[in-house]
Amino acid sequence: MLGTGTKGLTEPIPRPQLDLIMQSLESQERWRDLMLFKVLSNSGLRISDVLPITVGDLKAFKLGTEVQLREGKTGKSHSFTVNQALADVAGRYLQAHPNAQDHECVLASRKGRNRPITRQTAWCLIKTICRQAGVQVNSGCHSLRKTLARSAIMDHGVPIEVVSEMMGHSSPAVTRRYACITRDDIKQARLKVGF
Repeated sequence: MLGTGTKGLTEPIPRPQLDLIMQSLESQERWRDLMLFKVLSNSGLRISDVLPITVGDLKAFKLGTEVQLREGKTGKSHSFTVNQALADVAGRYLQAHPNAQDHECVLASRKGRNRPITRQTAWCLIKTICRQAGVQVNSGCHSLRKTLARSAIMDHGVPIEVVSEMMGHSSPAVTRRYACITRDDIKQARLKVGF
């Protein structure tokens, strides 16, 4: 089954708009919000697995480092490789917070000391930031995970089987729906291929 962008489900954020959002967050020095967007869109993690990230975790975000964790939703072991975007933003975050202690939460709530924002707060932040940026898709926390899957397949040509493994999906069919690959995407791909 092909993705349809079904109303009510979150959709991937178009890459040019996502890039503008992240540039805006960085220029405003909104480090917490930038980390939220960058980690979700570059790691393939679910929001519940991103919220507990600490300053000590960020210090390990070096280019090429394999980060291991156990997913909260599935209980499966999951890993991701720190790419250049994550390594860069982790470094900028640490420079902007030189006195931060290793145990401090990166996605900290403004309510209470050293507590992460809630999933609901993360959803509201992402939705609000996307709306302010003029993003016309139904966005939320999962949009950033879907954006990674779609970008890997459509923009970078990563085989869907590899992306499926990267996302921890049970099959490539799940990944195809998840990445919202449409009939038009397939038509455009056919137009590009020729011998």
